[in-house]
Amino acid sequence: MAIEGGPLDPSAILGSPGLKESGGFIHEEFLPRLQGRKGVRLYEEMLNNNSIIGAVMFIVKNLIRQVHWRIEAADESNAAKIEAEFIESAMEDMSITFEDVVSEVLSMLGFGWSNFELIYKLRKGQTEDPTTRSDHNDGRFGWRKIEIRSQDTLDRWRFDEDRGVNGMVQTDFHSPRGPVFIPIEKS
Repeated sequence: MAIEGGPLDPSAILGSPGLKESGGFIHEEFLPRLQGRKGVRLYEEMLNNNSIIGAVMFIVKNLIRQVHWRIEAADESNAAKIEAEFIESAMEDMSITFEDVVSEVLSMLGFGWSNFELIYKLRKGQTEDPTTRSDHNDGRFGWRKIEIRSQDTLDRWRFDEDRGVNGMVQTDFHSPRGPVFIPIEKS
């Protein structure tokens, strides 16, 4: 807590995000029919059936997909160059393309948010096991995939005591499992 005239703790949280949240549900939308799963369905309907919205989204997505993504070393040291090469190799070694990940990220344009789960693998070369299959046999952890968690599977958000997002509770009605908590560290 900051005391007027006293020292300020730089790690202290002084304010509040002002988010209207209750029980993991966010109540920020001006039009109640655009909240929750019903809202996701309406947004989906607009994205898929409105020709103007669809055309704008198509143009924006295609422009962004044309971007050439590259990793630059933090500095000129060999260690920084090696780490930049590793990140680039991890991006190219996923079971889905990085361009497909970017395309899924762009779903946030229509819904206002998107969430992903980082799924890792131990890079052990060409194996049958998808948790170790890689073009590299260096024993390092890389990304197996960065997979979207569809907007229509959001059950609710979990928040910590400082009202920061702790993770997503997902309910996929096409999966036999019940609700699954995906912590922010995996997103």
